[in-house]
Amino acid sequence: MKTKLVLSVIFSVLFSFTAFSAKQTAIFNVSNMHGEHCKKIIEKNIAYEKGVKALTFDLTKNLVTITFDDAKTNTEKLQTALKKIGYDATLETSKTETKKK
Repeated sequence: MKTKLVLSVIFSVLFSFTAFSAKQTAIFNVSNMHGEHCKKIIEKNIAYEKGVKALTFDLTKNLVTITFDDAKTNTEKLQTALKKIGYDATLETSKTETKKK
C-alpha cells in the first residue's frame, strides 16, 4: 500500500512539471526602426528564431511585441537577434503567462 502511494506521488510530481509551458511576451523599443521596410526585415528574420510565436508592430512608437516560448528562447537572445540584423532594441516590458498543455 505504501509503495503504491509513493509511486503515485512520484508520478504526480513528474507529470506536473512537464504539463506546463510558459508563453512570454516582450515589448522592445527599436529606436532605428523606420516604416514598413524595417518591419519586413524584422519579420523575415525574427519570426524564424526558435520559440517565436508572434510578432506585432507599432511603427509610430517604434515598438515590436514578440510572443515566444520561454523554454526555447529568452529576451536576451531576441535582443541579440535584433542587433545582428542592425536594430538597436531596448526591452520595455516583459510578462510570462503559464498555460497547461
